[in-house]
Amino acid sequence: MSLFLPFTKDGYLYPGIYYLSWADFLSRFGTNYQRRTLLEGLYSALTLLAQAGCKEVYIGGSFVTV
Repeated sequence: MSLFLPFTKDGYLYPGIYYLSWADFLSRFGTNYQRRTLLEGLYSALTLLAQAGCKEVYIGGSFVTV
């Protein structure tokens, strides 16, 4: 499955809610060592949130730009 996310010419993701699997999110936004390191920490936090019953997480800001 190819992952299409609509980015502007300036590299910003258009406003909206996009549902992605962890694998797709990691593939799209884990583009360098720094981001992969941050994503490792995020994965740990998401695991704890899931154990606490959290079903959805919203991620925004500069992390979802290219």
